[in-house]
Amino acid sequence: MAISEQLEVYLGLGHVGTLSRENGRLVFRYDRQWLDDPGSHPLSLSLPLREAPFDDAATRTWFGNLLPEGDFLNAVARSLGRSTGDVFGLLVDLGGECAGAVSLLPPGQSPLEAGHYQRLSEDELYALVSSSPPLPLLAGERGMRLSLAGAQNKVPVYIDETGIHKATDTLATTHILKPPIRAAIALPHTVENEAFCMQLAGELGLVVPKALVGGVRDRSFYQVERFDRRRNQGRIERLHQEDFCQALGVEANLKYEESGGPSLADIWRLLRNHSAAPAVDGRQLLRWVGFNFLIGNADAHGKNIALLYGADGSVRLTPFYDLLCTAVYPELDQRLALHLGGERRPERLRRRHWEKLSEELAIAPRAVFGELERLTRTIEKTAEALAGEFTARYDCGETMNAILEVIRGRSSRAWAFLGGRPD
Repeated sequence: MAISEQLEVYLGLGHVGTLSRENGRLVFRYDRQWLDDPGSHPLSLSLPLREAPFDDAATRTWFGNLLPEGDFLNAVARSLGRSTGDVFGLLVDLGGECAGAVSLLPPGQSPLEAGHYQRLSEDELYALVSSSPPLPLLAGERGMRLSLAGAQNKVPVYIDETGIHKATDTLATTHILKPPIRAAIALPHTVENEAFCMQLAGELGLVVPKALVGGVRDRSFYQVERFDRRRNQGRIERLHQEDFCQALGVEANLKYEESGGPSLADIWRLLRNHSAAPAVDGRQLLRWVGFNFLIGNADAHGKNIALLYGADGSVRLTPFYDLLCTAVYPELDQRLALHLGGERRPERLRRRHWEKLSEELAIAPRAVFGELERLTRTIEKTAEALAGEFTARYDCGETMNAILEVIRGRSSRAWAFLGGRPD
């Protein structure tokens, strides 16, 4: 006898379909009314609208990408008494507030706003950002159904003029908090590092959400606005998004190109074919590639770049996120998550690799080199000024100086690719 369990899949208030577990295998089916609505759009570019159900592989890949990853997933699963491979069970516990507008609810439950915002006391906030070993933030608390993809410990919260709040049941959140990364190796000032890189990106013309360093007592945390949320007439509106692993049908554990994850050419083609503004988004993507090289971010992979959906199903590149100078932590793998012209090792990059990248993207080399030059002309002075502010405010001078050294070295390399530093 077949054993079936179900979760109802919503985009905002719209019932999209049903996620089922049937004898251990996952199946996703679009709802008949959703298919018949001329204004509806697919949940994902990898899950096109159709009557036939999607099999276990396609379903598990897309919905599994909604969950945390790595050690953080292990900690969350342990706290919930689940196996890390139990995608359906974890979504039962966590799927009420995912990235984007997706929510997964048991049959009979409504996505209509319910619950309450509970202001975090100083003690509660301090506990969230200072626990060691790091706890899966809020996972398993009564009324909490919060899931954010990624390998870092993070928590979605609601922030207003009265403070930082946790949201229960189906209420939407507005920001994400990340405590400092704690690992077996030394990774000092990850909070300040990420906030610095995000603010630097914004000053250099990359589209990024507002990010800053927050603090409670002697602890710091990274605070960033959610680009998949929007305040609208006094309520928080969810905006649908998916990362490029989801859009391309790639499992989260294969997010690195070396493991079979998306390449820059894969990302470029998908953006060119589906973006409502491919020229604008294409320039931003090239800027993102150049910026990650210049700041020494080796961890820019297919889950660290995403697509944002409009109400009509139109697709745009999201603001950028998870920008960090990984090169200041020598024990981390410094090989590029996305190959650049066939090369993973940044120290071996030459002009020919950037030219090969342009061939892979089927664009003129001047487009690639033009964005790289625009960044390189201003990044050093802009970074020095911003690093001075961070050092004075957050007592992180050693890390800021190390980041500046990376940027100076990468800038010199970039000028060599470009044919020499201008006078």
